[in-house]
Amino acid sequence: MKIAIGIVVAAFAAVSAVPSHAADKVRLVISQKMPFELFAPEQAQAEGYFKEENLDVEISYASGGMDTLQTIITGSQDIATGNGALGVISAFSKGAPVRILANSGRGTEDVIWYVPADSPIKTIKDLEGKELAFSRPGSTTDLVGHAILKASGVHAKMVSVGSPSASRTMVMSGQIATAWTPFPANYELIRTGKARIVVTGAAAKSMAEDTIRVIVANANWVKEHRDVAARFMRANWKGMLYHYKLTDEGVKRYSEKWGIDPADTRKGPEYAPLAKQNYAPFGNLEGLMKQAIELKMLREPLTQDQIKTLFDYVWLPTS
Repeated sequence: MKIAIGIVVAAFAAVSAVPSHAADKVRLVISQKMPFELFAPEQAQAEGYFKEENLDVEISYASGGMDTLQTIITGSQDIATGNGALGVISAFSKGAPVRILANSGRGTEDVIWYVPADSPIKTIKDLEGKELAFSRPGSTTDLVGHAILKASGVHAKMVSVGSPSASRTMVMSGQIATAWTPFPANYELIRTGKARIVVTGAAAKSMAEDTIRVIVANANWVKEHRDVAARFMRANWKGMLYHYKLTDEGVKRYSEKWGIDPADTRKGPEYAPLAKQNYAPFGNLEGLMKQAIELKMLREPLTQDQIKTLFDYVWLPTS
């Protein structure tokens, strides 16, 4: 009897020692470090939503535009959130292996351009012949900046400066005329009177419902890991909903990560409403393609077959 029991115990121990199915790896790059709505994956990670989907998500950050998209094109990253829509459309038209999994932001209200408090620049009109900062070519700020200048009739020089922090350093040291930032990053400069807002993305009225950011993935990766991509999108959406609840823990997590005043963090949804983060629909594709042609990022509009290939909604919220 003792031998039999020993065999059973040994067998049970052997079964227990067999590792469970390893979590599926997802390499995620977030296009910018501070935009409020782009913090959803961090919340999903911290709240265990990725783990619930048996995902091992590695989160890294880029500095916008092609810096982000290039990691997807080369396959060094699997998914990117918050990448400028025009850059993705342009890259796809040139044969890049990219797929749009979802909208990642409609409208442009959360982008702010500011100047030091003692700057002679008061309004967008005062930027004639001066610099309007943006992150990287093909980025959200590139797209919105051009739209604002076109709407205002001002001829300013678009200057690529990289991240919000780099932009801040350059404008406060007098290297450029303006700096850009996504709300609520750097907002303490405005609140404390050290800087003034010159213009916001709201000035690009024609783009109020346009999709300016997308969630994009490497096409080959999506083809081989479709179920993984769907599970990522589901967990990320749960992270988005949690983020917008503005729980004390969620606000603390975002504020401490980026050094943001919690009071400013709580105003995030005012500048980037949850309704505009819905995965679908994609806003004003026709208008964006027209703008891409004007900016020489696209030779001609995508065909219907190309559009069907580019957009691959692996998972969408049911409500």
